[in-house]
Amino acid sequence: RMERIHDEKIDSVVKVYEVMPPGEAADRLSELPEGTAVKILRKMKPKKAGTIMASMDAKKVANLTERMTTIEKNFPVQ
Repeated sequence: RMERIHDEKIDSVVKVYEVMPPGEAADRLSELPEGTAVKILRKMKPKKAGTIMASMDAKKVANLTERMTTIEKNFPVQ
């Protein structure tokens, strides 16, 4: 139930970022913790995410891309 609520909140934030001008969305996403930015970008329409990422610093995009393509583990490592 908590995960569903979290997903709904992320979905709401995604909609906000998708309607922002790409440059503004890029500036704001760049200031977020990378994990949060990745969650938002993953849920965006690919065309919109690409437009936003094109407005970001290349190094930041590289870091976000690396995190987006890495499989995250949802369980503790022992």
